[in-house]
Amino acid sequence: MLIGNVPDEEQDIIGCQDLVEPVPSTLTFKVPPLGIDPKDFVEKHFGKNSDAKNLQFRKGTTTLAFIYEPETPNDQGASKDVMKILDVGDRMVATMAGGAADCQFWTRIVAKYCALFELREKSEITVAAASKYFSNVLYTYRNSGLMV
Repeated sequence: MLIGNVPDEEQDIIGCQDLVEPVPSTLTFKVPPLGIDPKDFVEKHFGKNSDAKNLQFRKGTTTLAFIYEPETPNDQGASKDVMKILDVGDRMVATMAGGAADCQFWTRIVAKYCALFELREKSEITVAAASKYFSNVLYTYRNSGLMV
C-alpha cells in the first residue's frame, strides 16, 4: 500500500505541457548581432543604388558561405598543404572532407567528364548532372573503403 500524495492526472498533464508544446519564441530566427538588418545590409551594399555595380545579385545566382574547420577534431592527419577546394569546371568547385588522395582523384575524374560533356554537347554541364555523375561513380565503389 502506497502512502502519500498522488497528483491528479490533470495536474500531471499541466506540469508536462512545456515538454510537448513548442515555445513560440524558439521558432523564430535570431537577428544578426550589432543590430544589422540583413535586408538593409544587402540592399545598401549590393542593391540597385549601391556603388558595387559589378557585385549585383542576378537571377539564378547561387551564393555560398563556408566556415572552415579542421577535417579531424584534433588535427591528426590534417594536412595544411592540401587544397580543400578543388576546381571541377569554370563554374563548379568541390570541397573535400576525407582522404585527400581519394577526393583529389575522383574530383579529377569528374572534372574530365564535365570537360568531355561540354566538348560533345557544346553546352555547359549542369551542377545537378555533374553531381549525379559523381554520385553514380562513387556508388559503384561503395564497399571498397573510399574516404570521399
